[in-house]
Amino acid sequence: MAMLFPPKEIMKNIRIHNGSIYLVGEVTEEQKKIFQKFKKQVDKDKKKSRVETD
Repeated sequence: MAMLFPPKEIMKNIRIHNGSIYLVGEVTEEQKKIFQKFKKQVDKDKKKSRVETD
């Protein structure tokens, strides 16, 4: 699985716990949109890695 890093605009508002990604703290609508795109990419990559290992 490739290492994905969150964009710098949301880096301080990201929390990762038990393999899940959360957006925390006070965020703007723009940050929410960036997070949604990032989370979609992470979920896609996670799903792809499961298929490759099964």
